[in-house]
Amino acid sequence: MPTAKRRARRQGKAEYPHDVPRSALVPVFDPGGWREKNEHLYRNDTSLRWFLRHHRDECVKAGALFRVSGRFFCIPERMEAVVREIGARVAAERGKEAEVVA
Repeated sequence: MPTAKRRARRQGKAEYPHDVPRSALVPVFDPGGWREKNEHLYRNDTSLRWFLRHHRDECVKAGALFRVSGRFFCIPERMEAVVREIGARVAAERGKEAEVVA
């Protein structure tokens, strides 16, 4: 019997929606893929994997990240917008934390 954690993980899967043309999808981790083209944001695969571990559900809900045959794909424009939005939010939260400590 699946645990609640496993069940929740299954519900948040980044499955491919058939209303998005496959030609719009770019592989995230492949050579020449999204991560390499945005190396100014993520210097290596490990840093992007960390980001996706923490924010995958937000990327999926925004329609930026998909999983096709076990591999991650994204729509570049949406992914960049989501990364900026999450980055701005996290920076603002950390700025508030710093004000409280100081």
